[in-house]
Amino acid sequence: MLNANDGAGTESDSAIHVHLDCPSGLAGDMFLAACVDAGVPVEPIREVPRRLGLETVEVRFFEDRRGGLRGLRCEVLDGDELAEFAPHASDAASPDQAHPHD
Repeated sequence: MLNANDGAGTESDSAIHVHLDCPSGLAGDMFLAACVDAGVPVEPIREVPRRLGLETVEVRFFEDRRGGLRGLRCEVLDGDELAEFAPHASDAASPDQAHPHD
């Protein structure tokens, strides 16, 4: 996780310090996707809804391309939304790649 130290006041070998300057706010889904794209492990993020008792909520990440740019997207889906956004046949080996269509 993004953490300036290991909690004991010393720098951790795997610690990353991130400074955010967001005078106009920050979109949580975009921030999570950017963190995962930068190397933050996905599983601790995906476990958050379960740890909060939100058993029908799922966090998904998938790659997207727009205007020649590639990026990771994050979606937080609940109950009925999960059934609505089934994965592509080409994504069958990776259920975390499901996303909606226009």
